[in-house]
Amino acid sequence: MTTGSQLRSLQINGEVVADRLPLSAQGLSMSFAQGRVIVSDRQKVIWIDIQSGENGLICNQKGLVLRNKTAEGEPILRMAGEALWYFKIKLDTWQVVPLDLGEEIPEALGFRRNGESIRYFHAKKRVERVSSGGDVVESIKLSRTSGLDGMTVVQRGLVFNTDAAIFFWPFGQDELQPLIVAGSAHQRGRTDGVGRHARFNDMGHATHIFGDGPFIFVWDFFRGYFLRRIDIETDEVRTCNIQGMNLDVRRNHRPIVWPVGNDFYLLDNDEKNIRLLHCSVEKEQAGIGRLNNWCSVDLAEDLQPLTFRLRDGSVLHFDARILKARSEYFERMLASGCREALQCEVDLTGDAGVTRASLEIVLRFIATGALLKPLGVEMSPEQLFEVRSLADRYQLLGLKEVVECEICQNMSTSNVLSYLSKVVGTGEKLECACWELFESKRDEVLDTSEDILTALIQSCPELGTALLMRGRKRRKLSLV
Repeated sequence: MTTGSQLRSLQINGEVVADRLPLSAQGLSMSFAQGRVIVSDRQKVIWIDIQSGENGLICNQKGLVLRNKTAEGEPILRMAGEALWYFKIKLDTWQVVPLDLGEEIPEALGFRRNGESIRYFHAKKRVERVSSGGDVVESIKLSRTSGLDGMTVVQRGLVFNTDAAIFFWPFGQDELQPLIVAGSAHQRGRTDGVGRHARFNDMGHATHIFGDGPFIFVWDFFRGYFLRRIDIETDEVRTCNIQGMNLDVRRNHRPIVWPVGNDFYLLDNDEKNIRLLHCSVEKEQAGIGRLNNWCSVDLAEDLQPLTFRLRDGSVLHFDARILKARSEYFERMLASGCREALQCEVDLTGDAGVTRASLEIVLRFIATGALLKPLGVEMSPEQLFEVRSLADRYQLLGLKEVVECEICQNMSTSNVLSYLSKVVGTGEKLECACWELFESKRDEVLDTSEDILTALIQSCPELGTALLMRGRKRRKLSLV
């Protein structure tokens, strides 16, 4: 088992995206959509472009707080007063419009991508999962409701925090109460670790959870404020080392955080200069790219076969000793006591996005630290994106970077929109590279993609919205 003493703090590096932002330092909340950070200070709502640093006003309405998104990825705004109201930000126009929720308005609201809404009703102490047609699919009656007003909805369930624990209610698992996935309901401290081995001291006086996966962040108070990152796939908790970033971290001035992929954006709410930073986790020298962690494999031990079962019926076998030595993700998973660890089997039969070829590449990378493609076979873009998705899932940053380099080398005016449909809205480097090519050869890209553009937008409406917004922005600039 990986203990807190073995988990090193994450070293965070940050660079300024925008400063002197027109915001007040109190009551800040944040979201992310279409390559823009969205911020509310309860006086107004603005957007900030993560590439240019430009900002613009969305609305001047008071009392709005950002929390969760609609099924289409539109940021939700909550306004509390004599009555509760919910609004959404339309991504094609950036207008704020009301959400129609019927007569019974919940204290907290979020959506899944399939259109289901997740609603928390404080008076009934109940959380309901409601279909797009309005039927209650699933619900739980809660014995305690602390923290649920700030619940975060992720695809697999809802997450919320109390003073000392992170809770998770998985959808469709017949769980009668939320599960503790990190920390303890009764014991406090400040210890990094996995799941219940981690300890939080006081998240109650901090803001609620930031982010909707694969990582979430919280501020924890223990003789000062500490930023803690929770991996919602593995339940690992690690402290973020933000020293040297010159942040103003006090009781009423804790920076706001929003994760995007493996990085995150941080809003430093210093009253003298409110600024947005792009933050990244410094690569650890003991990572997968080095081979010396092979020395931790005890070759005198018996083989520890681990089976991977795939949707097409294929079965792959690998030595768990190697996985634990070469991959922090699998080390945590196999030490967690989960079903895969107990049964020595990873069931991927329900995942159409994992093929034998892509998983073999991932396992060979874990063993060697190199991208070993099938001999005599040219990998298609679809296969490269499949490997990239697996590298992201298993937190193999080295493999993800190598694959993205391959994707960029094959990028052209004829395929850049297809690539964008797979990464639009992530704010990651690959999306930025796609937009850079698009903007430099816009007319050629649109001409060569004319036959597939309609199908791409139908399969990825976010791409159509992004293209529309960039077209409008370009027309406005041409009129200036």
